[in-house]
Amino acid sequence: YKPPFVNRSEAGLRGTLEGILKESQRSAAIKPTSLASEGSFFSRLGCECFVFGAGQSVVGSQMAHENININDVEASVRIYQKVIDRFCL
Repeated sequence: YKPPFVNRSEAGLRGTLEGILKESQRSAAIKPTSLASEGSFFSRLGCECFVFGAGQSVVGSQMAHENININDVEASVRIYQKVIDRFCL
């Protein structure tokens, strides 16, 4: 069991990501997750983290014939590019 990590700050990366998701007409709901990921590790070190991307997560398992819609991948790439442009540059 890993406790969920939550970013409570409304500013910084969270504010940037929420704004971009709203502009992209994607759900801007940010929810805690206890999925095993780099995010849960880095959040315990004090880093602001979010788990985001194309596809549907299946908790704790891999499934045969998994696939992701290419349109979802392309939308995720555009969102990542906007986050980098606004937050990092």
